[in-house]
Amino acid sequence: MPPTSKPFDQLRAVNATVNSTVSYETDQELYGRDDLWTVAGDAGDCEDIALRKREELLKLGWAPQDLRLVRVDIYDKTGHAVLEVRWPGEEPVILDNMFRQVIGWDTAQANGYFEGRTMRLKPPKVITINGVEITTVGP
Repeated sequence: MPPTSKPFDQLRAVNATVNSTVSYETDQELYGRDDLWTVAGDAGDCEDIALRKREELLKLGWAPQDLRLVRVDIYDKTGHAVLEVRWPGEEPVILDNMFRQVIGWDTAQANGYFEGRTMRLKPPKVITINGVEITTVGP
């Protein structure tokens, strides 16, 4: 991935801004329920934060099909959601609320953070949240 390209600079800026302005809180803490997927405002859990990053990138002109919510497993087998971003001629990268930098799958796996991309077994599924179509990938 070209670390100084305009697309990469946009990804880095969105990741840094959202990570620094949106605090992590569980759905139980925010809404009193176990699982609610929504675009994060000032707070949200991992999928809410990933959806916020997706929304910010859409405002910058990124194509919806290049922005995919991906469910992964982390060290202790806990489910986690990240935003995978693709653009022509480049390897996919991930924007994660637990990483300050934009990283590739190889870097995440080399650091032992993700168990693997095993959660990406099924084809993308389009769901609608608050009237917005979201492409998800998961088990």
